[in-house]
Amino acid sequence: MNATAIAQLAQSTIDGSMPFPEIIKRLMQEGAESYRLDNRALRFTFYGAAGGVVVAPLCHERQKSLGAVALLKSVHQQGRGHVNALVAFHRSR
Repeated sequence: MNATAIAQLAQSTIDGSMPFPEIIKRLMQEGAESYRLDNRALRFTFYGAAGGVVVAPLCHERQKSLGAVALLKSVHQQGRGHVNALVAFHRSR
């Protein structure tokens, strides 16, 4: 997995610069098999099929001033309605 590409995709999830299904597609192309969103530690952890792990922050410079609640609402709303894409992502592996 390309750590830089994965981190950029994580950032796209936060700032809404890319549709969520497209992010999932690109994560799969990068070799990500699954991921974990840690709301307490404010980070994503991506797991690769070959055993690699990439950790990316769940924080955006513009959102630091908004506080954790607003940040998590933003991430939640970006992913809302895309549950089927997530299910397909996990089942495809």
